[in-house]
Amino acid sequence: MEKLKIKLVSYKTKNITQKKITEICKLKMEHWKFSYPSQISWFKNNIYKNDIHNCLFYRKKLIGYTCLRKRKMNLGDKKNNYLLFDTLIIKKSMQKFKFGKVLMVFNNSIIKKNRLTSFLLTTRKTYDFYKKSNWLKCNYKFFFINHKVKKNKILMVFNQKKIKRKKAVILLST
Repeated sequence: MEKLKIKLVSYKTKNITQKKITEICKLKMEHWKFSYPSQISWFKNNIYKNDIHNCLFYRKKLIGYTCLRKRKMNLGDKKNNYLLFDTLIIKKSMQKFKFGKVLMVFNNSIIKKNRLTSFLLTTRKTYDFYKKSNWLKCNYKFFFINHKVKKNKILMVFNQKKIKRKKAVILLST
């Protein structure tokens, strides 16, 4: 039986090549119907130098991608760092092989290694997938600064530090 030739690699934006950015943007185009120039523009405007890019390669081809964006949140008068879990994509032709689970295990290990809490926004459709990956529904009131969130979105959290107030309001930057 042939051994699966997968490789998981984590890059910071400041260390990623233009070729890898091109591969990422092309993979994103499979899921979001935006042009290549639009994807590059979004990347340049929204990704910071210390954001983390988790890539899944199969036979040296990029087939999976997640971005963990390092951001700040306000919890009352305290500011804390967190990771905004963004953009989980598996190449359409590879989705039936459960690579999403492999990438989620890797993402969770990177989040723990960075000793940060991570948040993601999801919908009812993908909620169970994240729940099976040990993410929890966040019951705090939350607001994203400079970003509108549709009412059907569910906030989930991973590697959560204890928040002492029962009715916390979290302000998250994007």
